[in-house]
Amino acid sequence: MTETEMSRPIDRTLFVVEPNHSLSGVGICRFYMGMCGVSVLVSGALAGLGFWPVIPFAGLNMMGLGLALYFCHRRAEHKEVIRVDGDVIRVEAGHGCIEHRCCFERAWTRVVLLAPELRGYPTRLLLRSRGWEVEVGSCLNDDERKKLAGRLETIFSHTTAAI
Repeated sequence: MTETEMSRPIDRTLFVVEPNHSLSGVGICRFYMGMCGVSVLVSGALAGLGFWPVIPFAGLNMMGLGLALYFCHRRAEHKEVIRVDGDVIRVEAGHGCIEHRCCFERAWTRVVLLAPELRGYPTRLLLRSRGWEVEVGSCLNDDERKKLAGRLETIFSHTTAAI
């Protein structure tokens, strides 16, 4: 990279931050239906042997599993888009659609990586500008959050060097 390319500000950059999810919605439904089928077979066999109180507990168990799978899938749909476009930084977040949106001026925005207050807790990555702040990368692990902070700082430092 030449010196002029390094001093030129990065005008457009897009970061999409989303958690890693191993199963699609269809895969989760198939897994849940399979577990319900196994539960019906086992509880039906036990009810046939006279252990009929197993049936309501099996139903509660499958309802709990269904709720857990729903909330895990909903959390896996969370997405954050950090868009650097000229002198404006836009952060949009939501589950399937944009639920939160904020804009910052690029020259005033700082990247802050906060150490955890308690041992064993994750770090926090914040974008701060003029008294406002937004947390990004909450679904990432600490190493990924540090890499994202480094890349964002690089982009923001290009702006301050070019001004």
